[in-house]
Amino acid sequence: MSDRWRLGKALLLAVAACGPPEQGPDPITIADPPPTGDGRVPGAGLSDFDRGVAYVKNGAFAEAIPHFDRALAANPDNAEAHYYRALSLENQGDRAAAEKGYLRALELDAALADARNNLGALYLDQEKPRAAEAVKVLEPALKLQADAVDLRVNLALAYRLTKAWDKAAEQYEAAIKLAPSHELEFAYADLLFEAGKPEDAGPHLEKALGGYKDDLEHVVVIAHRLGKAKRFQACVDAFSRAMKLAPKEPGFPLHRGLCKHELGDEPGARADYDAALAIDPSFQPSLYYLGMSYRAANMPSRAQEYFEKAIKIDKASPVGKKAQAELDEMGRGKKKR
Repeated sequence: MSDRWRLGKALLLAVAACGPPEQGPDPITIADPPPTGDGRVPGAGLSDFDRGVAYVKNGAFAEAIPHFDRALAANPDNAEAHYYRALSLENQGDRAAAEKGYLRALELDAALADARNNLGALYLDQEKPRAAEAVKVLEPALKLQADAVDLRVNLALAYRLTKAWDKAAEQYEAAIKLAPSHELEFAYADLLFEAGKPEDAGPHLEKALGGYKDDLEHVVVIAHRLGKAKRFQACVDAFSRAMKLAPKEPGFPLHRGLCKHELGDEPGARADYDAALAIDPSFQPSLYYLGMSYRAANMPSRAQEYFEKAIKIDKASPVGKKAQAELDEMGRGKKKR
């Protein structure tokens, strides 16, 4: 299929199909050759096939289907026609018919890598992904199109869903080498977290952060994960970006302060806890962490002040209970002396 326009579908994380196909030329018009002596047109169905492909290139999937129907009526063993018809049906929402079409195309020509890729994506893009079936159909395609990024992304997801972590990582690494992007770095980091390797995810999170400039949702996820990955300076930088995007959220300076604490910058940490309280004076976690900071600095009166303030806000909350436990521990310490 290397001589024909290609439409592959890649999925990332929770399965997400790529956007609309690139616009190609307007639908082509092909004049049929003159009939032979028996009245039949030589190469019957070929012009319909080409017209159908042209419609697909323009995203006109409904218009393409009748042309592929006629092409297949003339030549039922046209594997590419089955593939393009299935592709058109899938884009029209008929996933069951699309699956049958992709399977038929592969029966006729097992080397149709795009049919394998789209069928694999179809298996993954379901409420209950059929990951094992996706692996089975996608693996042979990799031998046919080793440089297809969308194929490697789909295979990585399929491996991930079957908990074949190392194989999934191999595919993400190959995809990133072929086409570096912050989306792929984020997907790879997400895999590593799921595989229980948060510290390995750190460098990929840092690379991903650069691409999500004003995307607060991703910036916040990355910031929290950088902390878990023990990339504390990068964590500080990520929460600083989050604070610029949402300056009224007290949780962001609080967590930036926690990352500064891990870096040994206790004055900076306290300044951030105070910044969170400036946004919301009743923000209980900041009161608790100020108490912890002053207790660690052997300033018990200041620590007691903030623990009591935290308890006063809500003594029954998890934070309130932790503050009370710290006060109780401080009291026991006094008695021992």
